Amino acid sequence: MDESKIMEVAQRAIAYDRDDTRRIMHFLTVWNIARMIASGEKADDDTKAVVELTAILHDIGIRNSLIKYNDALSIHQEQEGPAVANLILTEAKILDTKIVERVKFITGHHHTYSACDGQDFQMVVEADLIANSYEDDLRPATRNRIYDEFIRTETGKKLYKGIFPLESADDRLY
Repeated sequence: MDESKIMEVAQRAIAYDRDDTRRIMHFLTVWNIARMIASGEKADDDTKAVVELTAILHDIGIRNSLIKYNDALSIHQEQEGPAVANLILTEAKILDTKIVERVKFITGHHHTYSACDGQDFQMVVEADLIANSYEDDLRPATRNRIYDEFIRTETGKKLYKGIFPLESADDRLY
């Protein structure tokens, strides 16, 4: 996919979330990490497009969730996200139905880890978890659990261990 199309989606997502700098910075961070993982895993062009577009749009449902439900619960983000993602992708003239449907699916399930059904989904999950582990200043034990349970790609593992030195079993307090 043409890089300019992905940039257009990012610009539209920034405009959509214009009043929330933290949310914008989060998706920009997730996007960069996701690009690194997709590149390191040697993903094909369609997979890279899905990963990048979903990384940009994964939390796009938060705004409508706050308006409709007065919260940003994962379930509400997942309910509201696909329609907004579809609108932004349509405005950016992303017309490949297979890519659009996959982005919408992952956006609508990105907190439902049991729904992770492919390498593209896994890369987005890992990028989001890496960003959240930093942004939420998680305790080492929590980071270790995230690594052990959810980080599966070799590139994701290298990034996670490089950013967050993991405690060895000998260092953990029981």
